[in-house]
Amino acid sequence: MAQITGARVASEPWPFLDRPEAEVELRIEEMLAYADGTFRMSGQYFVAPDNGRDRARLFSLAVPITGEFSAQDIASARGAVMRQLAREIAANGLR
Repeated sequence: MAQITGARVASEPWPFLDRPEAEVELRIEEMLAYADGTFRMSGQYFVAPDNGRDRARLFSLAVPITGEFSAQDIASARGAVMRQLAREIAANGLR
């Protein structure tokens, strides 16, 4: 999120003196590698900005697993789907 938005990002508890501009909570319902060669993740995220309206959005994302379906290939797909989710939150949740 920090690389995408340029904002200061930290996990709970918030370690800085000034308050965050928004809080994001992520609830993952499913995160699985499927035999069809896809890695899928679904759930819901919540955004509570310091000023403005709260948002709650469902997400369902999938990326292909490349390679031999090894643990490293699955981890790489997991990283790709997490980056996709971060872009989704930055584009649709933080506005």
